[in-house]
Amino acid sequence: MAAPSAAEDGIVLRQFTAEVPPCSVSTGIAFDGSALYLSCWDSANLYLVSPEDGTRLDTVPVAGMGGIGALAWDASRGKLWACDSGDQSVHLITFDGSTATSERRFVPQGGCIDGLAYDGGDDSLFTSGDVAYTVYHFSTDGELLDSREVGNSLGGCGSSGIAVGGGDLFLANNGCSAIYRADNIQNSTASLFATYERRIEDLECDDVTFRDEGKAAIWAQDAYDAEIHALELNVGDCGFGGLPPSDDTFVYVALGDSYQSGEGAGNAITDTSDYLASAYENGSNYPLQVGAQEDTFSRDLLAAGSGNTCHRALENYAKLNRDRLEPGAETVLIDETCSGAEIEPGGKPPVVGDVEADEIDSTSQVQQVLDRLDAAGLGPEDVDLVTVGMGGNDAGFGKIVETCLMPAIVERLLEQYPDAPGELRAVVTSLGSCKNLARFGDIDQKIAGLQDKEEWAQGKLLGAFEDARVLQVNYPDILPSGSNRPAWCGGIRDKDVDFARDKIAKIDSSILRAVSATDDERLELVDIQHAFGSGALCAGSPDLQLANGISQANVDKEVERLLDIGGNGDAESRRLIDTLADEYEDYKGCLGNKLNPFDGDCDTGDEWQDVTDAVDALGTYLADNQETLLANVTVPPGTEREAVRFDRSRGLFHPNARGFRVVACEVRQVWFDAEADCVENPNDQPDRINGDSFLWNTPFLFTDPLDVEAHGFAGNAPIRITWHSEPVELGTVVADANGTVRTVLAPPAGATAGVHRFELRGVGADGAELVKEIRVTMPGTPQPGDDYGVYLSGFEPSVGGDGVEEVVDVSYLGMTFEAYPDAQGGILLEVPVPGAGAPDATIRAVSRLTGLEVTAVVVEPSTTVSEWRGPFAAPPALNAIKAGRAVPVEFRVLDGAGAPVDDPTVVDLQVRTISCADPAAAGPAVPADDAGASSLRSLGDGWWKYTWKTSKAWSGSCRSLVVDLGGGGGHALHFSLR
Repeated sequence: MAAPSAAEDGIVLRQFTAEVPPCSVSTGIAFDGSALYLSCWDSANLYLVSPEDGTRLDTVPVAGMGGIGALAWDASRGKLWACDSGDQSVHLITFDGSTATSERRFVPQGGCIDGLAYDGGDDSLFTSGDVAYTVYHFSTDGELLDSREVGNSLGGCGSSGIAVGGGDLFLANNGCSAIYRADNIQNSTASLFATYERRIEDLECDDVTFRDEGKAAIWAQDAYDAEIHALELNVGDCGFGGLPPSDDTFVYVALGDSYQSGEGAGNAITDTSDYLASAYENGSNYPLQVGAQEDTFSRDLLAAGSGNTCHRALENYAKLNRDRLEPGAETVLIDETCSGAEIEPGGKPPVVGDVEADEIDSTSQVQQVLDRLDAAGLGPEDVDLVTVGMGGNDAGFGKIVETCLMPAIVERLLEQYPDAPGELRAVVTSLGSCKNLARFGDIDQKIAGLQDKEEWAQGKLLGAFEDARVLQVNYPDILPSGSNRPAWCGGIRDKDVDFARDKIAKIDSSILRAVSATDDERLELVDIQHAFGSGALCAGSPDLQLANGISQANVDKEVERLLDIGGNGDAESRRLIDTLADEYEDYKGCLGNKLNPFDGDCDTGDEWQDVTDAVDALGTYLADNQETLLANVTVPPGTEREAVRFDRSRGLFHPNARGFRVVACEVRQVWFDAEADCVENPNDQPDRINGDSFLWNTPFLFTDPLDVEAHGFAGNAPIRITWHSEPVELGTVVADANGTVRTVLAPPAGATAGVHRFELRGVGADGAELVKEIRVTMPGTPQPGDDYGVYLSGFEPSVGGDGVEEVVDVSYLGMTFEAYPDAQGGILLEVPVPGAGAPDATIRAVSRLTGLEVTAVVVEPSTTVSEWRGPFAAPPALNAIKAGRAVPVEFRVLDGAGAPVDDPTVVDLQVRTISCADPAAAGPAVPADDAGASSLRSLGDGWWKYTWKTSKAWSGSCRSLVVDLGGGGGHALHFSLR
């Protein structure tokens, strides 16, 4: 940091045209320590822009005001004073995230539209009207304290803008392009401070932005063209926010993992050069660092051997708050936050150290801070504030949401795979659920030990910085919630949301319990678990998008690559998907073979194992190539090199720049002991069918076309509608300007019985993919070959309020897999329908938590031959016998309920000529007694004995003896006759 030097008053330090909408007259400017606020007479919006280059950071509507004139930041309250451009009343504005409310305080004599300044020295306000020759001084309650005539002391022009922040009052004259300086207290003659050729309006002091250059400034607003100037003044002349400059030093230490380092804050910077220059500390772009700067991009990205992958953003919450926590003081920020850091030693330097050794690690963030303090001539006793976020990586949560992306990608692959059976997607994604894939991490075991580790680390921090307040920040829930939550949001499926949210909740609960158990008045929790609201990842409005999801366009391109469409993609991925589809078709074929008396050489359990092995192989391949996959869904190939795209992908499922501003606000709220919310949490509009709200997961019986109203999409976005199980495109509708879809839905012709889904696929804010599903039950009986959907309910939600996980074991015709109930305690299953005569085609679902068994009969059980008795082997074996002999065969017949059948009218014996080389090749059936002298006799309890008289003419051929029980179900033995 440069030492202060005598300023050349009025020299332009910086100028730019702010990125704001056109406005007839703009007179307001304010500075909150990190952003400039600009106003417009014609609008109730405030525009936040960067003091670096005028880039717009946010647009904040202010309730209770018409147009807005002059502005003044109040650093003591953390609020904004503003003049209503209509009646020129003074308002105090309170911010609530990306919205604000105003409180009307008083109407000042002479007006305030051009000039308004807050003086923190005595909690008062200076006001000036348009081309005013009198400046008024009021208490913040509207009591007139003083007034002074300025008509003869501002170059003969009336007053406009005002700034104060110490002993001096700065006044701009309207239309004469000059700024004057006068004593704040005494009614003295003003002296010229600066001139430049613009119609100067409001003014605001800033002793923060140029502090590293040893300078301070005053910001000036032009009336008509958003031209903003920063004019140099002496350090100590005027503090920001109306407070006098201070000689105090405020020492702030920031520690923690990726949610503290700001990973993801730079994802919106699209230009590669700009991203590498300003997304994260790169070794030369953060001169405010105490000591040596660091390259925190991915290893080798900027230069060989460089980069520690800490992803320490220039807009993480510590840097955003740097000059806002102790206004007027010189702030020293030591930011050692690092993505991937754990409390204990791991892949990155730990936050603290080794619990078992009970010591601060020599490479830890804490030790690095102590070293930097020492190099700056400071000690741990000088630290005023420590912010820290820790524990998520220790609990293994860092990979959970990322892991949840894999089954979502597999599901999309199967949706786009040509002619894939509709039920295959549901079955395979149950096998490859987020919960199954995450089990390798022993996450619950790690979470169980987290509280003790947190308490130890908290004690070490309190001991290392004995005079500091320690604010521990927990983790935000960025996932969608509520009855209207979508089926797919920014890359995460609804069926995986509860699992991931449960882990967030358990980690945050451990942190809360640890803070309570440590019980130190210097340790406080910054609770941001619910601070982002319900739509952070795929909000309908860009102003409410607070986290980085995956765009629909990028997912579609990556799916096309993985399917090797056109032969220009990933051939190995396509081979594995082809294998999976083939194995599933073999399984379905085996179901048919089980009912075929001439080809019983398959085992459904073995065939299903082949399916699960194929799922595992595909999942392993995608996991092994995760770096490429993540890079591609973040930014498509061909736009920038893969290493940069992968570096960006580290910010997926993290807060974006807006999200980190919310976290910064939450930290300030605790620091200042304030209570206002930092983000707007709008009441979700309910989605409706035929005018009534409903739960998306729960299917209902379809009788008539559905009048649908669905919210949450981006304004004017095209929404594609598809019918599943077998995908049928039903067309595209366009959301209105508010992101609402209103349409009428009906199934396609030939829709089969069972539960089906209308899918509405489009985008939310910033292109994040958003999918909603409407489940309906079509009446009727499932037919052989159909894909049959069934919704089994009555289970506990997958993650209950007590954190206990519900797992349901599902079995059906050789299939076995786990399913996880949705928020309503139901599971949606899609299965193939076998032909009549299937051996117990019943879905069985059993809760591990409660033991509850729920079943669904797909095909009613039919009469069957349960077993053969005697020396003969079942197909595909050929049993050798002598032609012309009588052959006794015994078998047992049971009905669909398992009861023995003794009614001879049910049993019919037939013979078919078969190929000795291929028993499946069979001729037509003929009655078994055509050879003569055959007989059938009941033995009781369902047992039958059939004496089959063979013909000598059959010598040298092969025959099948078929027990035909009706309904298409046949059971056979194969014979070779000599």
